[in-house]
Amino acid sequence: SLRSWDGKTGKRLLNFKAHTEKILAVFIVNPISENTFLVSAGCDKKIRVWDLLSGKHVRMLEGHEDEVTSLMFAVVVINYGVGVCSSGE
Repeated sequence: SLRSWDGKTGKRLLNFKAHTEKILAVFIVNPISENTFLVSAGCDKKIRVWDLLSGKHVRMLEGHEDEVTSLMFAVVVINYGVGVCSSGE
């Protein structure tokens, strides 16, 4: 699972549970915005999107045939969304 901590106090804030196997990649999207997302991927072949402030799981992206080893993101003008690029089989 993934965890977040308060950088000043060291207190654990949230625990993000959903992956069924080892997590290999983590990325934070919009780190200075109210809409901050944590995105994770790994050996379970899934990419998961979390609301970083609440810890709620908001979306799962599937389609890889093997583990997802890396993530990259970019704001996309089309549909006013966030584009997700990942690597793996």
